[in-house]
Amino acid sequence: MKLYIKRESLDKFIWTLYLFVVIFAPPIIPYPHLFLTAFSVLLLVTTYRPYYKQIAVSSTAYSWLLGMVLVAVYALTVPTLISMILNDFVQTSHYISLFNRFAVLVVTIIPCSTLFLCKINREGYGSEFFLECIIRAGLLEGLTAILAFLSPAVKYLFISLMRRNTDIGLYTNTWYITVRSYGFAGTLVDLFGLGIAVIAGISFFYGVTRKRRYVIYSMLIAVAALLNARTGVIIYLSAVVFSMIYLVATFHIKSAGKTILAIVILYFFVQLAMSLISRNVYTSGWLDAAIKDVQKFFNSSTSGSQTAQNNEIAKLFSAQFWQLPDSVFRVLLGTGHSLYGTGSYAHSDVGYVNDIWFIGIVGIVFLYGMIVKRSVNVVRYSSNIVFKFSAIYILIAFFIFNIKGAAIGYNPGAASIFLLLFGMSYFISQGAE
Repeated sequence: MKLYIKRESLDKFIWTLYLFVVIFAPPIIPYPHLFLTAFSVLLLVTTYRPYYKQIAVSSTAYSWLLGMVLVAVYALTVPTLISMILNDFVQTSHYISLFNRFAVLVVTIIPCSTLFLCKINREGYGSEFFLECIIRAGLLEGLTAILAFLSPAVKYLFISLMRRNTDIGLYTNTWYITVRSYGFAGTLVDLFGLGIAVIAGISFFYGVTRKRRYVIYSMLIAVAALLNARTGVIIYLSAVVFSMIYLVATFHIKSAGKTILAIVILYFFVQLAMSLISRNVYTSGWLDAAIKDVQKFFNSSTSGSQTAQNNEIAKLFSAQFWQLPDSVFRVLLGTGHSLYGTGSYAHSDVGYVNDIWFIGIVGIVFLYGMIVKRSVNVVRYSSNIVFKFSAIYILIAFFIFNIKGAAIGYNPGAASIFLLLFGMSYFISQGAE
């Protein structure tokens, strides 16, 4: 028994590091996730060759691959062909970037998630091992953010590596590296916040229903969103609210105690976090500005007055950011390109808008439907309450965040979402939740 426990603990440590690279792509070297993908493919076709295909099928990773191929074929033919006929082509680099967004996600997540599940299958580990490895990968990122905030030397080391091994120009931006950029990942902006929020929210629910220390872990993970991507904090708080609603709805003495304890811990943790952040005038000022933006936006909405131009929320919901193609026909079928950084159209960050321009309503119903279908199946067929919560929370997080930016692509948000969906689908198919 002792030997088994030690082996499982060692495996949990190793696979936590593995998932940390898969989800966050910490740039120790350029494109670490692609090196890990190559390593994963090698193991799949050698060590796990007898059954990796079966696991890819039972986890629904294989059917998702086929679905993404269909999306690519559709995008390259129908909307792109229409754009050719209408002479509506934008820069070639935009198309490369747009298709790369989906291709890297598919190429990375399918072999890496399949290898992780192959290991779980071979060793006979359960769903707790699966969930805890993902949560601890998020915890590791949260700790790097906290270390970077507390130690300028650590932050400088991380930024040096991120500047050298990524092509993100933000790491030469004085404002950005002074105010934000706490942690160690391939990106530390909005899509980073989505991934952090998904993991932190599930950790919170796991903590109040299973192992209490994961409530603390969730808060440490959420700090990374607080310091880098404020949208992630909103998504995380939705998980806290739904967790409390669940505990109240399933009321008994034990759950009441857990609810009160979780609220008390969260309150004191927030007080401590804000006290520490207030010592950095730049980061605290950035967070204060976000709160004022929200207040200005809602005050202007209720009063009917015009919102300040520099209000980020007002800009996100401006007419420019929600511009659609000029015909119903192209709204339905797409244009083959998005509005994000084309240079030929007014820019938009909104995920829904960019996806409609790319593949139309027809395409996004299919693209988003692959997430919705898997989540709904988890809710319908799983007996594991953490799985049910996770599936619902994934949908909430995805559809909220997609207002802020395009969620589907290789980033911490999509990586964590598909790892979770494939893993939960696998355990349900095995009846081993």
